[in-house]
Amino acid sequence: MKRLARLENTLVEISSSVSSPGMVRAAVEEVGAERILFGTDVPYVDPAVSLAKVIEADLGTRELECILWRNLEKLVKGVRACLM
Repeated sequence: MKRLARLENTLVEISSSVSSPGMVRAAVEEVGAERILFGTDVPYVDPAVSLAKVIEADLGTRELECILWRNLEKLVKGVRACLM
């Protein structure tokens, strides 16, 4: 995470079949919620595992929204703008 924090144009995605307690909270503290994307390891792992990682991180509403949908929305809008 420390290396990624220095790369301002890099996003972090949380899917993993290995779940370390505090992983999402540590990522938010290191790189910021604005650079984290929600992801799952479907079909290998139930999406509820990734959702639980985010919920158990005890984040504020703004941070939850960023991770669960706002960051992806910004990314998709940026890609769409490039294609037009």
